[in-house]
Amino acid sequence: IAYFKFGDPQGVFIKPVDNSYSPKLLFETVEPAFLGNWSNDGRYLVFSTAADIGYFDFADSSVTYLDYINAEQEFFPMLSPDGKWLAYTSDDEAHNDHLYVVPFPGPGRAHRVSVEEGFASVWAPDMSAIYFVGLDKKDITLSQVDIITTSPQFSTSPPSVLFYGDYTTLYTFANPGRFKYGNSGVFDIHPDGNRFLMEQAASDGEVEDAELYRKLQVIVNWQGLLEGGI
Repeated sequence: IAYFKFGDPQGVFIKPVDNSYSPKLLFETVEPAFLGNWSNDGRYLVFSTAADIGYFDFADSSVTYLDYINAEQEFFPMLSPDGKWLAYTSDDEAHNDHLYVVPFPGPGRAHRVSVEEGFASVWAPDMSAIYFVGLDKKDITLSQVDIITTSPQFSTSPPSVLFYGDYTTLYTFANPGRFKYGNSGVFDIHPDGNRFLMEQAASDGEVEDAELYRKLQVIVNWQGLLEGGI
């Protein structure tokens, strides 16, 4: 598991799930780092800071920032399953946030995916589509674009809305604030490509436990909990 930790040193750490060794510092950062995802071959880990996107290369323990992405703010980096493309969000001249795709590790031309604003995204496991938090006449959505071609250039279909919903994931990602530069891991797609896992908004009367946000928690056998009606 990779994660960012404040303190001295401050930076991105890695810890084995089986606790076979203590947490290990990968690299230090001046600003908070928000993690995207690992490449499927395990070589790269992408991340964003308040303004830039970079990646850690496990082959030589180096950190590289993607300077060819020229925007004032860049966040929500997500590598494609084949490791050749990077989806990310950045703001335009009108300070609207849009979802883009660029070659990885680049350089290369950015392809704009969203029509209205676009935020955090995940790739379909078979690279047939990209799913992202978007807007439809200011209503928050989970939207989809189909990937038409990746060569000689990257192209996608116009976005279509999959569903609207009272999901904390959609609300926090599509509203500027403390989650603005957060990672993309608050929702994900199942390896079968047919199901999403996301956080539903609390119902009336429920009180969020602020202490939960200070802890890193791993739920084992969560599918079994669903089968049990929890």
